Formats: sequence, C-alpha cells, structure tokens
Amino acid sequence: MNSSLEHIPYEAVCSPEKISYKQFRSTLTPLYSKVWFHISAGYVLLSCPFIIAVFIKQITLQWWLTPLWAIWFGYFLAYLHLFVHEAAHFNIHPDKKQNDRLANIFLCVLFALDMKSYRSIHWQHHLHLAAPDDKEVSYFNALTFIFLLKVLSGFHTLHIVLNRRKSNIQKEKSKKGQLLRFVLAQTLFCSLAYITGNIPLLLSWLAGLFIVFPFLATLRQILEHRDESASNQPEYYSIQRHTISRLFGRDIISRTFGGAGFNRHILHHWDPQISYTRLNDVLMFLRQSETTKDIIARSRTSYLKTFRNLFYIK
Repeated sequence: MNSSLEHIPYEAVCSPEKISYKQFRSTLTPLYSKVWFHISAGYVLLSCPFIIAVFIKQITLQWWLTPLWAIWFGYFLAYLHLFVHEAAHFNIHPDKKQNDRLANIFLCVLFALDMKSYRSIHWQHHLHLAAPDDKEVSYFNALTFIFLLKVLSGFHTLHIVLNRRKSNIQKEKSKKGQLLRFVLAQTLFCSLAYITGNIPLLLSWLAGLFIVFPFLATLRQILEHRDESASNQPEYYSIQRHTISRLFGRDIISRTFGGAGFNRHILHHWDPQISYTRLNDVLMFLRQSETTKDIIARSRTSYLKTFRNLFYIK
C-alpha cells in the first residue's frame, strides 16, 4: 500500500478544473502573523506554571504538582521545538536572514541549536528519508517498552548528542554560540523558579527539558515515519526502504503534539517549502485530484492508532 506522495510530480496533480498543483502552489504564501500567534501561545502556555507557582504557598502541594508541571513543560517545549523546523524552511519571516535571526533568538535558544546547523542536518532527512544516510533517525528504532525506557532514562538522548558532536556538519564556532545561548536561557528559567522559592518547580523544569521533551520528540517522529510492517530489529533501515509519512487529525492534541503542520506530515514531505499555515489548502486540493485522493484517504490515521500498531511489548 502506498503511504507517500513523494513519487508524484507536482505537474501530475490537477484539480477538477484542470488547474495543476504547480500553478496552485504559487498562491500559497505563508501566513506569518498566524505563525507568530502560535509561537506566542506556546510561550504563554509554557509560562503558566511559573505564574501559578507565585500563588501556591503550600510546599506539599508544590511537590505533588512536580510531575504534572514536568509533563506540562516538556509538552510545550516539544510544541515550540516544532517551529524550529518551520524556520528551517524559511517560513517564519519573509527575509531569510531575519528568519534565521528570529529563530535563533526565540526558538533555538531553548534547545542549544543554531538555525543554519539545524537546517543542514534536517535537509538530509528530506533527501534520505527511510535510508541509512538520514540524519534524523529516531524512527529507525522499534517502538518497544525497553526503547521507551531508554528514552525516559536519557540514554537515547545522550547517544544522539554524542553522535551529533562527531558530525562535521556543524562548525565549532556555531556550537559554542548555541551552547552559550542555551546556558543563558536555562539560567533565566531556573532563576525564575528559584526566585519564587519553588524548588519543585525548578526540578519540574529540568525534568521537562531533559526527560519529557526528548521522549515526546522521539515518539512523535516514530509515529510519523516508522513502517508498521517493519521488524523490531535495528538493522531494518540498514538499506533503503519505501518512505512512510502520515496524515493525522485536527483535534487539540494532534494540533499541539503535531503542531506547526506536523500532523499534516505527508503533505510536508511532498512539498517541504510550503508553510504549515497553508497545508490545509494543500490537503483540500489533493483530495479533489484523481491522482492523489486515494493516497490521502489511506494515509489518514491518529497518533493513538499508529502507536497501537507500532508498539511491541518486549
């Protein structure tokens, strides 16, 4: 069963009115105000525990809230991280230099990333999806209970960081700059927690950043790209496989866990330069085309259903 659009040229997709997708895509300019509204909303939601903590005086209640806040922080850090990807495709500002500057200031700073370095790595994902040369390979791992424990324990994240350090894609100067910005940002957030006198909140922030966020980011990519027929052996992706991308729902979880258009991932991999703010327009167009409507219908799923289909107990 075909689960990808990537083999279909733009010229082969037409609307019932005989308008080709190649013509249609020229009208799909990004809605930058919408992008920044969503980023701002992410920051507001991320800051909620800090605001609430000011009014919570009972230390017992603070400790009870620690796991909840850790999940909250990790979830909305994962949400904001998705906009780094949007910036990698030059879709948060019309000027490319300004696009990267804004991304470094408001997004990359949270994750020890540099926009240009991230873009170099991410583009390999588009060029080599489901191939050994892909640089974003969380979906190479079978979704097993043991693997999820590795992610939650931090071993998987440490492995990724060490591999990135060995890569020649990032220049040493950008590494130092992104690390400094990251340390300054974390100092700010930790100071906010400390000033409020809420040590549980500080621990929640660190747990959200280093445990919950990597767990959610890893899980999301597996659900987007892993083949349901893949074996649970690590060697499965040692050769080129057919590409898998999925179309998820539009409920509130799908639109935040898969924010910035990730819940429309099959569309993004077909036409990577289209802003997520216009992917619903793309979807409506493809649903009308005889060339693509069946693939779109087959690709519809949910994160929960995909998890159930991919999960191995052992």
